[in-house]
Amino acid sequence: MKNIKGLKTRFMAIVMIATLALGLAACGGGSKDISGTYSIDYTTEQLSGNLSNNGYLVAVNATQKNTLVLNKDGNYEYTKVVSGETAKVALTYKFTGSYSNEGTAVTLKVPTDVEFNEDWGQLQEAGKTNSDGKASEGATVQKAEGVSIEPSKFFSSPYYAESEAKDVAMTVDTDNATFTFAEATSSDDE
Repeated sequence: MKNIKGLKTRFMAIVMIATLALGLAACGGGSKDISGTYSIDYTTEQLSGNLSNNGYLVAVNATQKNTLVLNKDGNYEYTKVVSGETAKVALTYKFTGSYSNEGTAVTLKVPTDVEFNEDWGQLQEAGKTNSDGKASEGATVQKAEGVSIEPSKFFSSPYYAESEAKDVAMTVDTDNATFTFAEATSSDDE
């Protein structure tokens, strides 16, 4: 009788473990589908002190909108748009690459490509140089006549700011379609 009772207990434990395992497998192993579009907006006040070309952009009341599209296939499109309506400034960067996630914690890998368009509008009179292109085609950002940098340098900071391109950690809010950066970086005034 003791052996039958022990066997029943073991059998029930195995059934419970199998049920739990099947339940987790049905839910995707506990991972969450976070594919979708997320955005964050920055006011002139929030950008002040955090931008490349800070003095120019703050003077024209620049704002910035970052949009992140996470695809189910593990790839992303991350776009930064800085605009300064008073001087007709429009700076756009679209980064593409892959991402990984643990729940709503997302890591964007260094982009595999960057498409950009810097239209400095009336600030061209102050020496700013328009430039556009794709990094994969060899295009670089023209900071000034004869001075250029890789467009991926604008990836890692939440703002329009130069820094070394590295993976970026953030958290997405699936309920509000927004995201926040795990670590904010800033740039010195230029």
